[in-house]
Amino acid sequence: MIAATRAIADRLRAVAMPPLVSVAGAAELEAVRDGTAPESGACYVIPWSEEPRPSRTLGAHWQPVSISVLTAVCIRTYEDGTGEAYLAEAETVLGALKTALAGWTPDPADLLPIDYGGTRASQLAGVGTYWLVSAWSTSRQLFN
Repeated sequence: MIAATRAIADRLRAVAMPPLVSVAGAAELEAVRDGTAPESGACYVIPWSEEPRPSRTLGAHWQPVSISVLTAVCIRTYEDGTGEAYLAEAETVLGALKTALAGWTPDPADLLPIDYGGTRASQLAGVGTYWLVSAWSTSRQLFN
């Protein structure tokens, strides 16, 4: 899970800036929680889950493992009372995330291509500050 999270963060830094203005991890997001919302376009990559599937034994242990990672992007639109600026920025940001990650195969090579798992938007930080939280998944195989 950690390798996938690092690979996704590196990919976003290389391919999706701009429109992203920064890419950080879960620890940095935690530090922002009680302070001022980050700059619009700030992205946080968060390890979410690692879920093993039933193993298959073929002379050795073989088990697929599904890995989920979240991206959370802050969008601040204080100057726009109509919502149009938010929608335009959200569309640009989501397009950049999908272009950078959907179908991309991360390194290390034991990870499969990234699948897009959907996005939810929420107004967690008060009026004018929104978060787009997207789910991304990959998988790998455990062999012993």
